[in-house]
Amino acid sequence: MGDGLEIAEYTGAMILFLDFDGVLHSMQSLELFTESHRLGPVLARFRELEIVISSSWREDYSLEQMLGYLPPEVADRVIGVTPVWIARSEPPWPIREAECREWLRRAEFDPDDWVALDDRGDLFSATAPLIKCDPTLGLDEAAVGRLVETLVRLEARRA
Repeated sequence: MGDGLEIAEYTGAMILFLDFDGVLHSMQSLELFTESHRLGPVLARFRELEIVISSSWREDYSLEQMLGYLPPEVADRVIGVTPVWIARSEPPWPIREAECREWLRRAEFDPDDWVALDDRGDLFSATAPLIKCDPTLGLDEAAVGRLVETLVRLEARRA
């Protein structure tokens, strides 16, 4: 693993691993972060939800730079970024999922209290808690609905 991992103190919250391209904006759009506003109401409803950036942007931008692209209500919930897998060996899961699970392990976080928003299903196993976005649409109403349903189930399990 790379050393670029950033972790805030564990708070007992649920974690949303967040991709950017194909999620917060369409892969076909020339404008960036056009769908990021859709996370605001989700974050207002789920006060224990915190965000870890899993986007490939973390390979080229600092956390501070990435936060500058996000609306304040989203940026305020970001607590870190996933590590970048450096191939010394094959990861035990598909690569993005492995990076998410490594963040959870290093943060000593409950390995079941997470969900990922991503447009790349091939980067996760079939059993991963993934909300897959259509990369041509980004985070649309249907994906937000699936995210809310997943968070309600996760919250109920934690109660």
